[in-house]
Amino acid sequence: MNLVFVQRPLKMAEESLDRVVHHFKARNLPAIICIPPGVDDATETLVVSRKHKPATPAPGMTLFPIPPAPEKPADLEIRSVSNDEELALFQATVAAGSNLPFSLLQRLASPRFRDHPTVSMFVGYVGDKPVCTSCLVTTGRVAGVYGVSTLPDYRGRGYATTISWHAVKAGEALGCDVATLQASVMGRSIYEKMGFKVTTDFRWYEITPED
Repeated sequence: MNLVFVQRPLKMAEESLDRVVHHFKARNLPAIICIPPGVDDATETLVVSRKHKPATPAPGMTLFPIPPAPEKPADLEIRSVSNDEELALFQATVAAGSNLPFSLLQRLASPRFRDHPTVSMFVGYVGDKPVCTSCLVTTGRVAGVYGVSTLPDYRGRGYATTISWHAVKAGEALGCDVATLQASVMGRSIYEKMGFKVTTDFRWYEITPED
């Protein structure tokens, strides 16, 4: 997902918004403008006046300190993504579990992204079937957890929790002592049970290639 964060009041809000929309429209990519409540009310009013639709928000959540992980389900095997075939399985599983276009996942979870030194991608298998995913992006001491998805027929078995823990612990092994993520409506209760706390509630607005 392409996210644009407003972190402080913008002095040239109209020009900034025009540049952002043009950037993603030129690449035929969707994006989300994220505005924390009270940070820049004027820019938020401008975004709303431009008819950018509100998107379902994903609150920012933080886990600190990182506690021990529970045991994983015995039938789930988690493997790192290391080649194009495994990457395609990651893309397809995220698309199916998140109801996103496969073509979008091909652009977002690209081979270039996979090969970045801060990125680790994981697929969980039951037998030979890929059923869940997660992705780790490290920034200094922070382990960012992304791309958590489970196929609908395999939900309710603890797989999303387990593969989320796998990403967190992979970050810890690389020296991270804080984990962060943005929670979907479905995933928030899972992360709260893991110990994550809401630290930021963004308001989200959509940018589409048609804008």
